[in-house]
Amino acid sequence: MSCKAPEFLTLLGEGNVEIRISARAAEYSTLLKDLMEDLSYKDLQDPVPLQQFQPEIIKLVVDWCEHHVKPLGPWQTLEGPWPRPKPHPVPRWDAEYLRYDFEDRFTLLNLAKLADFLDVEPLLDYIARVIANNLVGKSAADMRAYFGLKPDLILEDEAEIRRQTDWARDGEQSKEDEEGEYEQYEDEQADDEQSEFSHSERNISDYEEEDSA
Repeated sequence: MSCKAPEFLTLLGEGNVEIRISARAAEYSTLLKDLMEDLSYKDLQDPVPLQQFQPEIIKLVVDWCEHHVKPLGPWQTLEGPWPRPKPHPVPRWDAEYLRYDFEDRFTLLNLAKLADFLDVEPLLDYIARVIANNLVGKSAADMRAYFGLKPDLILEDEAEIRRQTDWARDGEQSKEDEEGEYEQYEDEQADDEQSEFSHSERNISDYEEEDSA
């Protein structure tokens, strides 16, 4: 376990680009905080590998963390926990910082991926809220376009599925036809019974008239 954390950590981004973050700002990341607690001072001199992320995205996350670090008072130390922004609503500065046009939406989505990887909980929460606000009133097609998703099925796939499931629809149609024929049979039976009942009533009436005469 580290007895003393360095003042800065080095994050290694794509292309082996190095970005520094202060130890206090790194406290916002659960991942980095755990590293500072578990690794020795010597080990913490090595860069933290984040080569799957672009340096520009790492810098944005670092800047966000640095912005939210409050100056220490005269009797404060580097011990956490650090005050975190309130989750409701997204503060004005954060909303402006995370404001991206539709063309730049992937920057916001990549920010979300890195915030999730580093476990920067308040930043991830704000990004999720901003994305949710951007999608209010959007159609399913608009949402797919926003996230760069393709439809689950192309027209050829849909046509093939319809062709392969014709037997099911034929079965459903046959069942409907059978139910229709049964209902028609019941109606005819009811008509026959009504006709026989009416005929019986006429016969009784004729008999009563003849008996009266």
